[in-house]
Amino acid sequence: MQTVVHHNQHGTTTKLRMRPDGPSCWPHAEHGELGKSPSGALVKIIIENATEEFAAKLVALAAKSGAELEITTVDTNWSIDRAERYLRSLTADARTFAARVVEGGGQPGFIDADTLREVFPRGLRGPSNALGRAVDRGAREGWWPEGMPAPVSVVYDPERPGWKRAIAYSMTFENVPYFQEALRRVTSASPHPQGRTT
Repeated sequence: MQTVVHHNQHGTTTKLRMRPDGPSCWPHAEHGELGKSPSGALVKIIIENATEEFAAKLVALAAKSGAELEITTVDTNWSIDRAERYLRSLTADARTFAARVVEGGGQPGFIDADTLREVFPRGLRGPSNALGRAVDRGAREGWWPEGMPAPVSVVYDPERPGWKRAIAYSMTFENVPYFQEALRRVTSASPHPQGRTT
């Protein structure tokens, strides 16, 4: 049996892999291949949005049956250091865009698109696209793992789904404090964070 636990902003994803004939058949499942053994095929169970507590109980239950377990944790949550590295990697316009979203228009983490259009009269596509590219670049550089969620999301008019014009930009409530502190660090010209912040 193999259990892989992934952590993300929506919770924890636990992937459980198990052979009916026991751990001795693991060589048939190298590199995640779903091979077959003489006594049965690999059984794969995926449990999404599990809490860490649930994952721990699952591991304990499997251990009672004598199964072998491997647990890998992938942290795709934002932190202050990750937010700082992200902000420092942005162009001046993109950083200003992100800062305006963090500060918000009356509510931190939420700002009307029209307010941003006053700051960026040439359009929002350039700086907003740069925010997404910075997430991908950070994964390539090893600053954080693949699958990091974009910190800034576009909001469209739910009553006009076919009208792809942004009405606002937002950041999750949980991430706002991290980016607020990261902005303070960046604007105070503090040193860059050292090493990989993964």
